[in-house]
Amino acid sequence: MHVIIILLFAYSWMGFSLVNFGLTQKCYGRFRIISENSKMEIYVGNLPWSTSDQELADAFGAYGKVEKASIISDRNSGRSKGFGFVTMEDADEANKAIEAMNGSDMGGRSLKVNEARPREDRPPRQSNW
Repeated sequence: MHVIIILLFAYSWMGFSLVNFGLTQKCYGRFRIISENSKMEIYVGNLPWSTSDQELADAFGAYGKVEKASIISDRNSGRSKGFGFVTMEDADEANKAIEAMNGSDMGGRSLKVNEARPREDRPPRQSNW
């Protein structure tokens, strides 16, 4: 037990991230406790424009505990962009939700559901003003 805690401290001190290996970390002082069932963020595309955050959370709530559901909207018009993200607390439940919801019908549209990827860095926009 002591060897594991020391190794975890050494990895965190050297800058290695254990989250990349599918493990979650909880910090208690200088030591980190690791559990295997981590949160998972899910991308949901091809949503009907009228879908609300609560409707999205309810749809995925049938497969497990939803921590957060959000529809992405245009910052100028406030209109939905037709996609959103759901964060589920258990990766196993999230995978079941992905399998069940991908291709399913919501408001007459076939959903595209998969695990969310990290957002890629983009260069700053050039202003034409």
